[in-house]
Amino acid sequence: MKYWMTGLASLALACSAHAQDDAEEQPNRDGWLMTSISIDDLEYIVETQGHELEELIPNNVAVMAMGVNGVRFFMQGTACNAERTCQGLHIWMTFDGAMSYERANEIIYEFAAVSAIVKDRNGYQISRYLILDNGTTMANIKSNLLNTLAIGEQVWIAEAQRDVSRTFASADEEPEDTDLDDLPDATELRDESIDTSAIETGEPIVRLE
Repeated sequence: MKYWMTGLASLALACSAHAQDDAEEQPNRDGWLMTSISIDDLEYIVETQGHELEELIPNNVAVMAMGVNGVRFFMQGTACNAERTCQGLHIWMTFDGAMSYERANEIIYEFAAVSAIVKDRNGYQISRYLILDNGTTMANIKSNLLNTLAIGEQVWIAEAQRDVSRTFASADEEPEDTDLDDLPDATELRDESIDTSAIETGEPIVRLE
């Protein structure tokens, strides 16, 4: 919990600094009451929080972006009408690494704000779903994104540490030249294996092996 709050504070600080720089470029919508969301709204969220927009898919009201903390994430509108304004919003991140169903349930219990989904033997997803039917502010949607990114980063780091521990536990002895603190970059996703075509069919994006 402490790490999550620290990460969230860092994310908020980085996003706040960028929002000040961007203030002159477009009007501030943070106080708007949102009963639906559009592709323009998703682009606004990404840009005003300082994330790097990587792909914009208007037909499916979806974006892929690299978060200010180095975690790639996806947002997609759901329950959309013919004008492509949507009453739901799905935010998710897909990570490499094995996760058991028991561990996924533990994460859901620990972080009620998100769901943890086991995708296959070498991948899992951290996601958040928002329902906008009765309205919420744009600022609250942006806060939900920051919370989800911070939790996703914390889970990924924890799972990387668990993988190292499992490796050492299954070995006869620990290699002398291995540093337990020398973990892989826990916020980096594999750029070369992102398959964005899945978003065209409305399916969650998963990386190909």
